[in-house]
Amino acid sequence: MSNSNTNFMLLFLGRLISRLGDSVFTIGVGWYILELTGSPVQMSSFIAVMTLTMVIAGPIGGNIVDQFKKVKLIYLMDFIRGSVVILAALTILLSDNTTLIIVVMYMMAIVSALCTVVFNPASTAIVPLIMTKEKLVKANSYMSLTGSMTTIFGLLLGGMLYGLIGPFGVILIDGISYILSGISEMFIKVIEPDHIKSKSKHIMKEQVEIFKEGIRYLNKHKGLIYIGIFATVLNFSLVPLFQVYTPYLIKVVLGKEIITLTVMQITISAGMFAGGLLLSRFGKKNQDIRLTHLLRGFSVSLIILLCSLAIVVVSIVNSKISYELFVLLFGIIAFFIGGLVAIINIPIETYIQQNTETAMMGRVNSVLGTLSMATIPFALVLGGIAVEVISVEFAYFFSAIVLIITTGSLLFRKELS
Repeated sequence: MSNSNTNFMLLFLGRLISRLGDSVFTIGVGWYILELTGSPVQMSSFIAVMTLTMVIAGPIGGNIVDQFKKVKLIYLMDFIRGSVVILAALTILLSDNTTLIIVVMYMMAIVSALCTVVFNPASTAIVPLIMTKEKLVKANSYMSLTGSMTTIFGLLLGGMLYGLIGPFGVILIDGISYILSGISEMFIKVIEPDHIKSKSKHIMKEQVEIFKEGIRYLNKHKGLIYIGIFATVLNFSLVPLFQVYTPYLIKVVLGKEIITLTVMQITISAGMFAGGLLLSRFGKKNQDIRLTHLLRGFSVSLIILLCSLAIVVVSIVNSKISYELFVLLFGIIAFFIGGLVAIINIPIETYIQQNTETAMMGRVNSVLGTLSMATIPFALVLGGIAVEVISVEFAYFFSAIVLIITTGSLLFRKELS
């Protein structure tokens, strides 16, 4: 096996393990906070705090990635994340103090988010150092397939573990998965380009200036800016739908157990797996795909699916259809939504990698990541308020309306061709 393939397999294995743990964690943490507090606003606020931390710290992440060895950064971030998540799990096991548990959970969210803003641009920047441009589509497709495949097993495992040993088990597994992922990543060997060393004593001022450098770079590459705006709108629409609306619908409105939410999440992940597999095979035959054509078809299809999903939700809330039919229809629609997301994510990521200089990759990813996440905290809190004050049916329709209003003007930009 070549050195390139060995490095990719080590990165692949690390992500496989950590994503498995993340899937176990994801299915349990929102459900646990909803159980603990009984409020969708509290549940959405927890996720919003983590996201807001990532938005605020985003400019720092790109600077750190460009100044230090990327391989060291990714395994150190995994070790730190693993430690704080394990601490949170032990707090849940050993304490009955609800206030203490909530405080530790929020601390875990903040520290994990700080690590993520360094880990994400660093791990993304490593891929083009390992693989040639000709193999990037294939490599990114495999990464997507890994995420989807492990998410399916992780969600199933998380749903079962939550019923057996509660939130302690699912959070502990997530922490251990980060530690194991870090161990795998320690053995990656790559030749990295010269790093941009800091010469300023005013660190924050320097980092703001470096973030501005990323923005100036993007101003010269308008296609990258429009990609960031599109990702922002997509996150605003989809993140609260699956992280707030659906758990609230299943637990509070319908009064069902976590296994129902597990089934819903698995269908989304199965769709992402199928979409990634389809694109990986198609990409081998034809890599000359117009990004504008993909985005237009994706947006129209997604709007239709979101409207259909809202109609299904209205039907079950008003007892117009049986619960079994609701689960079937929701699962089918969620499957296709997951497939669409996977299909569009891979060429977008490849487009960014192929149109960004290696030395600027960390800063560009940091700026784009900050842009795409900037509205998520607002969307999460707004979504929690919407389902608690208005109705969960309204929230599902709102996701479709946002896409209809905002994406039309973005999809005819010649810079995306």
